[in-house]
Amino acid sequence: MNEHHDGLFKTRSIFQPHENKLYVEKTQLNENLILRSNAEKQKMEQRKMEWGRQVASIPHILYDKWCREHPEMRSSDKQIRSAKLLQLIRENPQVQVVEARKI
Repeated sequence: MNEHHDGLFKTRSIFQPHENKLYVEKTQLNENLILRSNAEKQKMEQRKMEWGRQVASIPHILYDKWCREHPEMRSSDKQIRSAKLLQLIRENPQVQVVEARKI
C-alpha cells in the first residue's frame, strides 16, 4: 500500500498481485467536515447574501466526480450545466445547506 498527501487530498494505491491490478482511491481530507457543516447550516435560518443565497457546499472531490460522470456538467451551455448541477444537489441532500423544497 502506498499513500500520498497532496494538500487536502490523500491518494492511496494498493496493488493486488492475484488480480494483477492496481487500485487507486482518492479522498478529500476535509470532506466529512464540509458535510457536517452542511447539516448544521440546514438547521439555521437562511441568511441573505449580497448576491443571492448559498444552497450547497460541495466537496471538490464530489464535484470532480460529478463532472466526470455527467457530460452535462462539462457543457458549454451554462443553463444545461446549472440544471444538471441543481438536479445533482437535490439528489444529494448531504451537500445542501437549505432544505430541498427551497431550492
